[in-house]
Amino acid sequence: MGIVGKIIFQTATRNIGLGAYIFPILLLFLGIVILFNYKPLNPYHKLFGISFLFIIFLVFTHLRLLLLDNSYSLAMKGAGGGLLGYYFANSLYLYFGTKGAYLVLISLSLISALFITQVSYFYIFRNLGNKIKIILNNIYNILKNIGAKISKSSRRKKEPDYQEYEPDEIPKKIFKIERNRKKEKKLEEETIFDRDYQETKQEPKV
Repeated sequence: MGIVGKIIFQTATRNIGLGAYIFPILLLFLGIVILFNYKPLNPYHKLFGISFLFIIFLVFTHLRLLLLDNSYSLAMKGAGGGLLGYYFANSLYLYFGTKGAYLVLISLSLISALFITQVSYFYIFRNLGNKIKIILNNIYNILKNIGAKISKSSRRKKEPDYQEYEPDEIPKKIFKIERNRKKEKKLEEETIFDRDYQETKQEPKV
């Protein structure tokens, strides 16, 4: 790394702690944007949002270290958010406490994201609500169709395969079927009798 590299790295870790590993990535991203001549809308708003979010990250990482007795010496060694994270985290901790500090940081993170994306949360929640409504309607229709199919199948099981009649309500069709069967049986008997008669008639006399 060399002497100059060590000095830069030690200075960065002492001041911004773990942010020293993220800051070069941000610089690389900024270099790519400049190289390809990309011009985003309201670049200063986006730069402010990214910088503010970076500071919030440092404070987040250092808040839990304030519960230790040697939090300042840890910040000097580059732990947590460094000296920058220590001073901001210590101020929030003194004024709002641990839980209040986390709530403040979450609120500031949402504001920073609003600066970066430039999309209102009202628009996001409205679209999200419409999509959730569509999904719930689809689920309701699917469950409704499944319930209708189940009720149809249960009705089919309950219905008997044959139709029951009262003694006085027996349809005439049944009597017609019985009559036709009797006629067919009588015709079969007559044909058998005629055939036997013809056979006996054709037998040669001895």
